[in-house]
Parts: sequence; C-alpha cells; structure tokens
Amino acid sequence: MSATSASENWSGLAALGSAERSVRASWTAPSFTQADVSANSAIGEWVGLGGMRSHQLIQVGTLTEPGPKGEAQTVAFFEQLPNAAVDTITIPTGATVMAAITPVGTDRWRLELTVAGSSSPAVDTVVTLSPSAASGVETSAEWITEAPTSQAGIMNLAPVSTTVMRHVEANGAPLAELPSGTLQAISMVDQQGVTIAAPTVSPSSDSVTVTTQYDATSGLGSGSAATAPFAGNGFGFQAPGFGGFGFGYGYSGYGSSGFGYGFGGTIVGA
Repeated sequence: MSATSASENWSGLAALGSAERSVRASWTAPSFTQADVSANSAIGEWVGLGGMRSHQLIQVGTLTEPGPKGEAQTVAFFEQLPNAAVDTITIPTGATVMAAITPVGTDRWRLELTVAGSSSPAVDTVVTLSPSAASGVETSAEWITEAPTSQAGIMNLAPVSTTVMRHVEANGAPLAELPSGTLQAISMVDQQGVTIAAPTVSPSSDSVTVTTQYDATSGLGSGSAATAPFAGNGFGFQAPGFGGFGFGYGYSGYGSSGFGYGFGGTIVGA
C-alpha cells in the first residue's frame, strides 16, 4: 500500500489514479451495539469517485442514525457535489446493500444502490458532469465509513463497532487485483490525534473492514461549514493541496440556511 492518511471524519480506503471510472462494494445496514445512543450521532457508509485529489465528488451509500427509541434507522442516499445529498428510502437493519457507480457514456455515471431481496433499487440515478468535473472525479475511488457533519460540526460516531465492505472493486477489478501502490488507507482521528476508526484492508477477500472506537468520539471536531469559504450547511473538506468547501445534505439545499448533514472529509496527512 502506497501511503496512509488521517481524516477528521473519514476512514476506509482510496484508490488514487487518473482514470478511476467505476467503484463498487456491498455491506450490511448496521445495528447499534449499545442501547444508550447519543441523539447527535450518525454513521455513513458509501462508495465514491473523486474527493481525494479534487473538489469533485460523487457518492452513493447509507446513513444510519438513532430513531425515536434509540434504535438504528438507515436510509439510502446519493450525492453529486455541489448539489445537496438526496436520501431515498429506509433500509431494514441487517439488510445487505450493494452500491455501485458506473460510467454510462461520456461524462455520465449511474449511481445505484440495491437491497438484497428487494425488487426495486433504493437508488438508481444518472448524473452528467462537465468535462472538467468528470476529470476530477476520475482521480480517485473510495470505500468509506464516515462521521457525518451537522450544522454544529462533526457528529459523534453512532455505536457501530465495525463496517465490513465486501466485493470491493474499482474499474471492474477486485481489490486483490488493484495495484497496491495506488491504494491509500485512511484513519479517522479526533482533535487530540487519537485514532477513533481505522481500516483493515484484506485483498485476499476483497474486503475493507473499518473498526471504530465510538466511545472515544465526544470531542470529534468542529468541521461546520461556517469555517468553509463557500456558503452551505454541511462539511468543511480539505484534501491535500486544496481549499475547503461546504455543502448541505438532505434537509437543506446548497447555500441555504437550514439544517443539513454533510458527507466529505478533512484529510490532515498523507
């Protein structure tokens, strides 16, 4: 593996290149491992293109938050920056999902998320990018577990001890066949530099496992969009060599003043 990096709210694996055109993985909609769950907690799991070396990012995945009784509630979402993320349907706890982003023509990609046993996809949408944006998303592919961001900053991780992404693929090739020199592991660290989520990459089983220390996340950070140079409620993103930016998720559109969640990351080392 070529390098490791640290992020305030990402953990997982990235493949870096100049022609990352497709990405795929499957995982299970999680349950919580304890009953006492902070209301200001969540966990996102997604696959994406772009974002590591470019401001451009497209992604599809799931978001899990506590319900009225503290139970895990998972929804599917997709996002194409700079647009706000869109959530679609509720996914049963324990259901297996398969997420994929695949090219369907010049500068066009299909974002899909299917649920095992369901006859209809949870996400099935096509995005069209400008040529420059398309070049940006092709610079990396990601398999990520994330602590999303609210208006108040980075949220605590919900109590999900591990995320296992299986059938990990990029450009139609399984993880075992991807050039090891292009892969970068990403650990999540708090403001004190303590690792609170770390990946284990298993090429032989084409899987990436992120193990979290959710009981150590109360001081996770303050990446609210108020500190980002663009308007919006969501995340502040800082990749190596790039400035920050912020966008809303779900409940608020880009540049609005309403509450929103953000998906992205702050890479603090590479």
